[in-house]
Amino acid sequence: MASRKLTSRLLGPVSRCWTHAGKGLRRITFRFVLGLLWGLSAPAFGQSGMADTERCDSVLEKTFSRMASSLLACENYTSTIYLKHRMQTHRNGQWVRYFPGMLRLEPGDHDYFTEAHFRQQHHPSGPVDSKMLTYYTTARYQSQNRFLTAEQYKFSLFRTRLFPDGPLNPFHPRNKGYYRYDFLHFTEVGQTPTVRIAFRPRWNNKQLATGFADIDPASGSICAATFNFYYLLQRFSANIRCGDALEASDVPASMRLVSHFRFNGNRVDEVCELTFSHQKPLSTSAADTASRRSFDLTDQCLVRIDTARVQQNNAAVFDTLRPAPLRPDEARIVAEHRARSSAPSDSLVAPAADAPIYRLNPSVRWTDELFSSHTLRWGSSRSSSVKLPPLLTPSMMEWSGKKGLSVKTRFHLDFNLFSHTSAPNLSVEPRVAYSFKQKQVYWELPCQLRFWPRLDGSFRLKWGGGAHSYNNRQAEALLDKLKDYEAYDSLVKVIESYLFHDYRDAYTLADFSLSPLPGLTLTLGGRHHLRTLIHRRVAAEQPYILRNLASIAPHFEVSITPGAYYYRELSGRRVPLYSHWPTLVLSYERGYSLGRGQTHYERLEGDLRYRFDFYAMRRLFLRCGAGAFTRRGIDCFLDYDYFRYSFMPQGWSDEWAGEYQLLSSRWYNESRYYLRATATYESPLLLLGRLGFASRYVQAERLYLNLLSVRNLPLYTEWGYGVTAHIVDLGCFLSVAPDRSLGFGFKFAFRIFE
Repeated sequence: MASRKLTSRLLGPVSRCWTHAGKGLRRITFRFVLGLLWGLSAPAFGQSGMADTERCDSVLEKTFSRMASSLLACENYTSTIYLKHRMQTHRNGQWVRYFPGMLRLEPGDHDYFTEAHFRQQHHPSGPVDSKMLTYYTTARYQSQNRFLTAEQYKFSLFRTRLFPDGPLNPFHPRNKGYYRYDFLHFTEVGQTPTVRIAFRPRWNNKQLATGFADIDPASGSICAATFNFYYLLQRFSANIRCGDALEASDVPASMRLVSHFRFNGNRVDEVCELTFSHQKPLSTSAADTASRRSFDLTDQCLVRIDTARVQQNNAAVFDTLRPAPLRPDEARIVAEHRARSSAPSDSLVAPAADAPIYRLNPSVRWTDELFSSHTLRWGSSRSSSVKLPPLLTPSMMEWSGKKGLSVKTRFHLDFNLFSHTSAPNLSVEPRVAYSFKQKQVYWELPCQLRFWPRLDGSFRLKWGGGAHSYNNRQAEALLDKLKDYEAYDSLVKVIESYLFHDYRDAYTLADFSLSPLPGLTLTLGGRHHLRTLIHRRVAAEQPYILRNLASIAPHFEVSITPGAYYYRELSGRRVPLYSHWPTLVLSYERGYSLGRGQTHYERLEGDLRYRFDFYAMRRLFLRCGAGAFTRRGIDCFLDYDYFRYSFMPQGWSDEWAGEYQLLSSRWYNESRYYLRATATYESPLLLLGRLGFASRYVQAERLYLNLLSVRNLPLYTEWGYGVTAHIVDLGCFLSVAPDRSLGFGFKFAFRIFE
């Protein structure tokens, strides 16, 4: 008791001073104590961090070298896969159907179960052939092709991408600059001691993944891994486990793929479990060696989807194929579906042998039919088909300051006229567009008949109309006006103030083409144009302007692509695949007048196209061309094939590439010659692709550069930046005219059912 009183007398004043001391003094004292503790422990922490970094680097070096030298990357190998798929859906409204590639959903809440047994053939060049063996599903609108064509089921650990169209593989040496790696801890997978290493992207982008992997520190092989990534507006999680044998550690033995989709109250949750059995890599055969030395890649490029002799809608077959019994809830779904399928129904009638596979079911809502695309097939082999877009929605809406608002749609019709062939040989693809700014309907009706498969011979017939243009007489009148026009603000805008009398064009094209060699195509045909004056009352005021102008012209074209790799179909047709050289197109056309008017002309054109495919989904499109009218009548129209103003462009990998967004349509028919050069660079990691909030929706970013030289525009330049999302394309453009005047504009396009 005495010692306690003595301690209180000695420490009492100190405690009272500490209690009454300011907050600043207490904060300083607390920081001093923390700093002292950190200084004493810092060497230990630093040594531990350095050791983890060195351990992580040493293990990753073995993994990178293993993936770079994997034998499976340069050999053919076969995988037999058992797939078990569970899908729960909830549809809220019709808007979810507008997403490209979206699975057709039934209204309300549904729980589906699917089993599949198929085989994959992996080729050294990257493609994967798939053949379905057995298939069973309770989903009404889900077909077997969904699992054959879906990229996420073609998983690979030794290639640069986890699947052909998926995120970059963090364990390939070419991708280590896109990721950061951290050592987590030691663990054991089975009897093998492993090191767990986490990986995360340097930038938030859907082309990159996050997760961790258990790696054997001795060999660098991956024993198990988890990958989290975004793909097609879905959040995926892939858990894989590789084989125990050293030679099987590069390929997954099992995989569990979980995905979630959320949009505007709509929900799709999927769990897919895959069990793999891999055959040893096939030895390099003489056929493979010969194909690598030549341009014939038939042995490596077989038919992508082979669904012949597939056992469907037979769940009993899977009793001998399942590696494990079904779970109780899975067995319940299968039993309920069997009960519904075996119940009699008076509303469904068995179709005839040649009847279309699609028919209107009374139990389906009429809104589903109007807002959905439809495919009708007929014939003994179902080779003839008609693909129709939704009846109440266009396939594309586009707006720009120059063109205004326009809507477009297209149809696909395939017919089999020759019974000895299985592939359709007659195709029809009508396209229709409407411009609200011009109040004009544009239409095209191309038909193509293939009748000489060995030489890829075909006959093409095309009708179209709606394009507006003015003739050479008015172009020369404008040139005389520009010679005396000195006080203008912008040369580009002068042509817009000139009063033109436009003609509406209706044309017919007939061409015959054949390909004697892969990469070489010869085309010979003719063209007929009938142009009608839009405002016919002008003809009474100005007699020299004719109401109708007609012309006919023989046409010859040659397309050359050196070094084209190809594969042969069963019919003997050689289908070009790719080439490391550019494509050169040369055309010649000689026009003759029909009826009144001097519409004769002679035209030469050339177009050079080159596409570079860089690493990590980066591409560069280069295109340059020139054209000239060597002869021209006073009433002819200065129209070109590869330099034209169109509301329905025939895109070259990108419909905006090579199109001058801010240039007035009047300049396309003003000059008797043109020189053009365009470049488009595409990458998923430019600007918005590195931002977390936007990287989920940005599929690609593009930079545009267009150069043009015509008679009164010695050098016209357009710069542009575009973003491609899942259903919309956005772009902004800046133009520079020869008089240093600037122009700026925006453009966007909704691709709803592409």
